[in-house]
Amino acid sequence: MFAHLGINTKYTLITLSLILSSLTAVGIMVVVHDRSSAYDLYLQELDVLATIIADRTVAAIVFNDAVLAEANLYSLSARSSISAACVFDQEGKLFANYRRDPALDSCRTAIGNDGTILMPFHALLIKSIILDGDRVGELQIVSTFAELKNRLNRIVVFVVLIGAGVSLTVLLLSRLMVQKVSRPLLELSALVKKITRKNDYSLRADKVSRDEVGVLVDAVNNMLETIEIQSHVLMDANLRLEKTVTERTADLQEAQERLLRKEHLATLGQLTGTVSHELRNPLGTIQASVDVLRSQLQGCPIEVDRPLQRIIRNIHRCEVIINELLDYSRGTPPNLIPTKVSSWLREIVAGFSDHGKVQLDCDAYDDLVVDMDPERMRRAVLNVLDNAMQACADRESYGSGEDDCRINVGLTRLNDRIRIAIKDTGVGMPESIIHKIFEPLFSTKAFGVGLGLAIVKQILEQHQGDVEVASKAGSGTIVTLWFPVRRAVG
Repeated sequence: MFAHLGINTKYTLITLSLILSSLTAVGIMVVVHDRSSAYDLYLQELDVLATIIADRTVAAIVFNDAVLAEANLYSLSARSSISAACVFDQEGKLFANYRRDPALDSCRTAIGNDGTILMPFHALLIKSIILDGDRVGELQIVSTFAELKNRLNRIVVFVVLIGAGVSLTVLLLSRLMVQKVSRPLLELSALVKKITRKNDYSLRADKVSRDEVGVLVDAVNNMLETIEIQSHVLMDANLRLEKTVTERTADLQEAQERLLRKEHLATLGQLTGTVSHELRNPLGTIQASVDVLRSQLQGCPIEVDRPLQRIIRNIHRCEVIINELLDYSRGTPPNLIPTKVSSWLREIVAGFSDHGKVQLDCDAYDDLVVDMDPERMRRAVLNVLDNAMQACADRESYGSGEDDCRINVGLTRLNDRIRIAIKDTGVGMPESIIHKIFEPLFSTKAFGVGLGLAIVKQILEQHQGDVEVASKAGSGTIVTLWFPVRRAVG
């Protein structure tokens, strides 16, 4: 339990124990010494008093005057400790006596020898009565230890009071001194707790002395400085490690995605080659059969043009799907040729003039010529425009009005980049699917194989560019195609 007490309490208890032990020892020595001295003095005083009474009693014995003898003994009543006194004649007979309490017996017989007989509760003093060298009688005085006990009690009380006063004074002084000694240790303890609580190793202890406590403060401050430096080094190392791990993780994820994509493309290429071969022959046969039916049924009263047109449109859709699969799986490098971007883009947008929804903003870049594959980039822009037109059609099917839907195509140059931004006010896309739209075979449409935007991203990456998509459900979509300016003629 003592080990769990505070340092001030420990110092106080130790000091108080030492003080009390010292004072107790001194008090016992004082009481013992005073008791011995008082006892000897008390017997000496009693012997002197007995001598005086014995001398005064000589005449009473000689003249056989018992009254005078008793008068002499009665003078002893002034001493409260004397309970009885007796005078015996030369024959040992009781001549006179004195009793403070008449109910108590006084002296019984003469003893004959001078001295003091000590008993548990009183002392018996024997003194011979001498006349001209002859023993003519005997004086006996019975005295209790009441005065001696009272004296000892007063001494004990005095010693206790003095001890209490000294203890209190020393305790107060030691308390002040202990606080001066322990304050640096308590402040150091509070500092350590604060550092532990806040993990702040920049804190330092104040040095107020050059003693052992000062040495301890210097050691703690040096330790804190070392820990702070090591903490900063460790923190920097952790940051570098986290950055390295993040970079390596990103590289691994990217490498894994590339590997999966290559494996996916390889599988898709094998499947596409087989499927395209197996489908194109039946599609060619169906197309030829439709052309024969069309020529032979001319003038037929039965309406067959609409069913035949539906067949032709679906054949064309199947061919488009096959071509998309083949183009994406092959991944052939682009054929870069100098191209005037604004004229090339106007030609693409002109193909949507019948819809009246597409607007072009590229007049400021009529002289901008760059190296690119115009056919593959055309495919990328057409895929995005087709998606925008579909978003407008979906807006109409949701009852929002197709006439309000607009598509804006903007051409800008930012430093060494060409940016083609295609913005529509269609239905938009929720955030939950935006990160999936470039995955091969992912589609939200009821038709197609989900390669439109995957092909767009492939084409832009082949041009060392990329695709950025920003969309919000119900608010439209912005698709930005950017690629570097390889050549500029101005």
